[in-house]
Amino acid sequence: MKLKALIILAPAAILFALVWMIDHNWHSRYIQVREYTLPAGQLPPMKIAVMGDFHFDRATDLAVLGTLKRQLIEHRPDLLLLVGDFTGDRSIFETVSHGEIVNGLEALADDIPAYAVLGNHDNGRVREGWIQAFSDSRIALM
Repeated sequence: MKLKALIILAPAAILFALVWMIDHNWHSRYIQVREYTLPAGQLPPMKIAVMGDFHFDRATDLAVLGTLKRQLIEHRPDLLLLVGDFTGDRSIFETVSHGEIVNGLEALADDIPAYAVLGNHDNGRVREGWIQAFSDSRIALM
């Protein structure tokens, strides 16, 4: 129900949207911040941060979450959407748990309402681990 409301209301409510479009292996390249303004009619302005395609392959890749946190502090979004592909190489789970990754993502959200969806890299054998990790966090998995 929350997802349907978000899909219906978000396009009309957004005046400012922050979109982080992150390339595969972005952790070794750069972070892109793009701002879009959409008409919202009579509704109040809303900033939405969208992050995805993290493709964490190693424990050290999680360090980039600090950079993302600084971006969130700077832009102060009203809502955070995490759109999947949290890991690329499943060997990361040899040293880092699903819960540790979700804890890092949860630190991004801080006091911002946050929602997540799993990407194609997050399904299959690792799906249940993600479901459990998100169920123990403040980030709502859709």
